[in-house]
Amino acid sequence: MYAHFLEARRCEAEAEQVYNAIEKRYDQTEPLGTFMVRKALRTSDAVLQQQGWQMLRKVFPKGGERLPGTACTAPRRTVRPSPTSAEEPRPST
Repeated sequence: MYAHFLEARRCEAEAEQVYNAIEKRYDQTEPLGTFMVRKALRTSDAVLQQQGWQMLRKVFPKGGERLPGTACTAPRRTVRPSPTSAEEPRPST
């Protein structure tokens, strides 16, 4: 998406214009809301963050919530990895 590209290039004013156009044309507040929350977290702007979460009420009715520490644990490794080609013995000729 063009707005993501602009945001990644730190062209935030232009990205915000694109997100605003998306909201007006498609009646979708989520892209602009997530942009506002990301920008607010980068700049420590509590007012902007609150505005962003308001736009995301449809998707996140309780606002932003923290995941419990156990929500992102990786499974235990049970399979031994296969050797790489550098570790495989070469056939004798």
